[in-house]
Amino acid sequence: MWPARAAQALLNIADSWGAAFPSGHVAAALVAAWCAWRFWRPLGLVLTPLTIGLTFGVVYGQFHYAVDALAGIIVAAAVVASLKGAVWWDRAAGRQPVAHLRSTPLRL
Repeated sequence: MWPARAAQALLNIADSWGAAFPSGHVAAALVAAWCAWRFWRPLGLVLTPLTIGLTFGVVYGQFHYAVDALAGIIVAAAVVASLKGAVWWDRAAGRQPVAHLRSTPLRL
């Protein structure tokens, strides 16, 4: 799944091993919540409050400074923007983008 690989590649570039800046947990949770909200709304409704809680919890629990969480939010925004840019690029090239998956919701 290329969105997950893109997110991991960006985190590998922007993150350093053993450091807490930016918060990879916050970035990954935000990207996952955004993807869930976009492609499977019920899961997005479940993940959104958990992601908000995680974002505040990493600061409150003193696992990260607030600037680490903020940088994680910025990294997540960059990943989401790159995904939207990839969809635009696919459309400009005349290819069907991945966004067409929304028309076939997952059912359990």
